[in-house]
Amino acid sequence: MSRVNSNLCVMESEDFDIEKENSARDVLRLELSGKDFLMNSYTENLDTNQPSSFLDETKSSVENGILYLEEMDEDALSKRILKLSTVNKPKSALAIYNSMNFSGLKPDLHACNSLISSLLRNGMLDNALKVSMKASELTTGHTHSLILKAADARGCDTAINMFGELISSRSLREQIDIVVYNTMISIFAKANDWYQAQKIWKILQDNGQVGTTITYRLLICTFVRCDQNELAIDAYSEMIQNGLSPESDTMHAIIGAYSREGKYDPALNTLQCMLDSELKPNARACNAVINSLGKAGKVKLAFEVYDLMKSVGHAPDVSTWNSLLNALNRANRYCDAIQLF
Repeated sequence: MSRVNSNLCVMESEDFDIEKENSARDVLRLELSGKDFLMNSYTENLDTNQPSSFLDETKSSVENGILYLEEMDEDALSKRILKLSTVNKPKSALAIYNSMNFSGLKPDLHACNSLISSLLRNGMLDNALKVSMKASELTTGHTHSLILKAADARGCDTAINMFGELISSRSLREQIDIVVYNTMISIFAKANDWYQAQKIWKILQDNGQVGTTITYRLLICTFVRCDQNELAIDAYSEMIQNGLSPESDTMHAIIGAYSREGKYDPALNTLQCMLDSELKPNARACNAVINSLGKAGKVKLAFEVYDLMKSVGHAPDVSTWNSLLNALNRANRYCDAIQLF
């Protein structure tokens, strides 16, 4: 009898285990079914009259991990994006941003810009571009500048294409400030591509923008490095007309441009402007002016610049002596040339 009872207990225990296992499978099946329902509910229950692009976008959004937002307040969600971006959690911030867009909510300006900056810091350029294009009415010129710099890391062509998209859109073009133009000029300056830098300068002018000291420094130094002296002089003239004060680098560059073009008068004037502004001209600028004056037969002025050069602490070098000797020879002052030698 006890043996029978024991067998019954074993059978009941086995039946219970089987029932428990089947129950667990049913629960798992229900959970998976529920997940499938949640994932497909956005797409399967959509109005079939919606355009296919809308359906594709919705399906893509679901696949990209759209979150269920318990909070629907735009300000509160924007603050979450801002906080996550600040603590360098761009993926979490991006998930909230995408979920807000999917739900018809709009993050504020500060949140969008902070998210874009965080994405760029973490090398997520493609995501930053998508956010920038979606939030085009919220992003600022500074944001576009950051994106262009990041795009330049992928090559100059990427930055050019992005800039082309910006200026081709009227709404985006109105957001472009001088910082964006300066960024593009800087990209081309780094590549010594004076032609593209000149094109950006022309676009800047056509769009009614006024360059800054940085704009003209980039243009002038790039043009001089690339032996485009006339363009450098034009940019410098525009800079002065706009009432801007050139920096030391700009003045050194333009002195070289004037000197190479044989325009010793403006070269001398710029040299004097540096002294009046308590800026110290470098030896290269002094030598350029001496050489230009010597070629023009202005021996006295050439030696005055030579004296000035020594007074500011520069020692004459081979270039200095050659320029002075050539100046004396051109003026047929051979005895003075021998004495100097």
